[in-house]
Amino acid sequence: MKKMPWEEAPITFKLEYEVAEKATKGIMNYKIAARRKKSYKKPGRPKGRRKPITPSDEKVKEVLSYIEKHSDCNTGDIIAGTKISLSTIERCISELKKQGLIEHTGSKKTGGYQVVNKQTEEKGEGEKVDRKE
Repeated sequence: MKKMPWEEAPITFKLEYEVAEKATKGIMNYKIAARRKKSYKKPGRPKGRRKPITPSDEKVKEVLSYIEKHSDCNTGDIIAGTKISLSTIERCISELKKQGLIEHTGSKKTGGYQVVNKQTEEKGEGEKVDRKE
């Protein structure tokens, strides 16, 4: 089998000790200078959790009044009627659900939001009905 021209003579690189020593000193000096400047690190994100974004009271009231006027409305209807963004409407709805003012009825696809009636929620002698959220 015939050898290729580059296989015949092995190529070796010899690095002089002085050159290697100068190179490592240069690299170490660069690292030390970078630490002094602190330019070698990217600024990181602040530690801890972000504060949850809560919608303004005006927007929550606007969404609640729209749901009162139009029962069984979904988020698409609320967007069209109030001109508020979807993410803000979702935050408002979650806030209203926590307060117990509205509830979702029906399926996820075709259901809608309704205002909770306090009279229908109470049974008999003032015992409240347990609802699933």
